[in-house]
Amino acid sequence: MKADALVIGGGILGCAAAWHLARRGVQVVVIERESAAGHGSTARSTAIVRQRYTHPAAMALALEGLRTWERWGDLVPADENGRRAALVKAGVLFLLPRGEASTETLARAMRSVGIAVERLDRDSLARSFPALAFDEREPVEGLFEPEGGYVDDPTRATEDVARAAVAAGATFRYETRLVSVLTEWENGSLAVRGVRTHLGETIESPVVVNCAGPHSGWVNLLAHSPLRLTTAPLKQVVLSGHSPGLRSLPGRLPVIADLIHGFYLRPDPERTRIGAVWQRDETEFIADPDLADDHPVDPAILTSRLAAARRRLPGLEVLVASPLVGVYDVTVQDWYPIVDRTATRGYFVAVGTSGAWFKAGPMIGQLAAEMVTASLAGRDTDREPLEVTLPLTGYRFPMTLFSRVRAPIELSYGGGVLG
Repeated sequence: MKADALVIGGGILGCAAAWHLARRGVQVVVIERESAAGHGSTARSTAIVRQRYTHPAAMALALEGLRTWERWGDLVPADENGRRAALVKAGVLFLLPRGEASTETLARAMRSVGIAVERLDRDSLARSFPALAFDEREPVEGLFEPEGGYVDDPTRATEDVARAAVAAGATFRYETRLVSVLTEWENGSLAVRGVRTHLGETIESPVVVNCAGPHSGWVNLLAHSPLRLTTAPLKQVVLSGHSPGLRSLPGRLPVIADLIHGFYLRPDPERTRIGAVWQRDETEFIADPDLADDHPVDPAILTSRLAAARRRLPGLEVLVASPLVGVYDVTVQDWYPIVDRTATRGYFVAVGTSGAWFKAGPMIGQLAAEMVTASLAGRDTDREPLEVTLPLTGYRFPMTLFSRVRAPIELSYGGGVLG
C-alpha cells in the first residue's frame, strides 16, 4: 500500500492533521491502534476551552480554538443521527491570590490578542457566582473568561474531525499497531520511507507525521529521530461522576480553576470532572502508557479532589464518583507542543500537547499540515520559519513557538493539564 502521507494516531491531532492534508489534495492514510477515532488519550480529556497561557501567541491560538468550536456545526459533518460535539459556554473562572502584579500583566496580554477577560474582586465574585463560597478575609480575586467553557464530548468531537477527513479523501486504518518506521540513508541524510504494522503490512510513504500522543517519544525512537525537547507519557487522575444537583445551584456556574485550593472543575451535570491544578506536585511519568490502568488508584486522591472542590462549592454532590486515569503526551521541559519537521527528511511531529491543548486540536492539525506542505515545497523552516495566519482571528502565529529546537518556554502563568 502507498500513500502521499501517513499519520500515526487517530486522536484529535492526528485526525485534524489528516483532514487539513487531505483538503490540500494529499492522499493521506491514518493508522490508529484503537477501534475508532478519539478512543485513546483524547477520550480522557476534560476538553476545557480556556485562553490563559504564558505566551501571547499561545493565548491567540487558544482563542482561535474557541472561535473554531463556536462554528463547529458549520465546519464538520454530522453523524448518521445528525449529532456533533458542541461548545458549552459556561465561562472559565480562575481563582488567584489577590494582589499579584502578574495578574494585571496577564489580563492586559490576553486583551491585546482579543480575549474577553474580567478581573473580579472578592465581593464581585460573591455577587457573580453565589454558589461559590468566599471567606470574608480570603485574599482572593478572579480572572474570568466569559466566552470560555468546555466541549461536551471530546470523543464525539474527534469522530467529527475523522468524518471531515474521510469526506476530504483520507483513509483510516483502525486496530492497526505500528511496529516500525522505515528509514534509509539518502544523499548523506536519513529519509523516511513508510511504516510497518503488526499485520506484517508495509505502507510506503515519503511523509510520516507522528501524532501518537503518549506514545510519541517511542515513535520518535523508531524513526531514529529523538528530539532535543523530550516528550514523555504523564499519568493524571481525575475524579469523574455525575452531579445532577448542579442544575439547581443558584446563579451561573463556570468552569473553575482554583489556584488557591488546587483543583479544577468541569461543571457538567452528566460528565463532572475534578482534577488538580498543581500538576508539578503530583507528576507521575510512566514507562508504558498502556499499563496506566493496571494499578489501582489510591482512594485518598479522589477524596482530596472532592474535598478541595467542596471547600469552594459547598453544594457539590458527585454521584458514582470514580477515577478517570488519563495519560498525556507532555513536553517535559516546558509543557508546550512541538509541531515541526525533524532532522529525518519527511518525518514530522505534532506532539507534546500535554492534555491542555484539546481546545486548539483542530487548529494544531492545520499547523502540522502547513509545516508538511512548506517543507515538501523545499522551504527550510529552520532557516526561514513559518508564520501561519489563523483563519478566524487573522493572528499571525509564529511556528517558532512550537519548534523542536526552541529554548524551553518559561511557565510564568502555569503549565499543567487544565484543558
